[in-house]
Amino acid sequence: MTCEGLKIGYTQQTDTLTIYTTERLGDGETIAPYLWIFHSKDEQTVVGVVIDRAYRQLGAYLFPDAGHENKRRGSGRDMAITYTPETDTLRLQTGEPPYAGYTEKTVAPGLCVNFDPEGWAMGVVIERAAELLRPYLIPDAASVA
Repeated sequence: MTCEGLKIGYTQQTDTLTIYTTERLGDGETIAPYLWIFHSKDEQTVVGVVIDRAYRQLGAYLFPDAGHENKRRGSGRDMAITYTPETDTLRLQTGEPPYAGYTEKTVAPGLCVNFDPEGWAMGVVIERAAELLRPYLIPDAASVA
């Protein structure tokens, strides 16, 4: 599926969520366990994000109505996860404290990557997260919504 310049895919067998632009992926960079970003072929921009163990990690934040206890903050093995239901914004970042002076770069509408002052990726922000991801992470969600 394509949504506002993003392609979103989910592989249920491996519980892997991919969110990327139409540009070909180049090399990747690990942000935290189960969270990677991928650069463009020229390595100048971020063009994709991969989240492994996606439903197991994100379900309790995004979909409490699917039998999960609602969570706003938590940590999944060195990955801090923050979800704000009021704005439907999901933040995934390293377990490191937030950096002063970080830079946020928009990958596509609704998908941003945060970088520390040295240029290392430290997190991913997904706007309209539950809205965008529900059809992928919850089977038959499209028919329920």
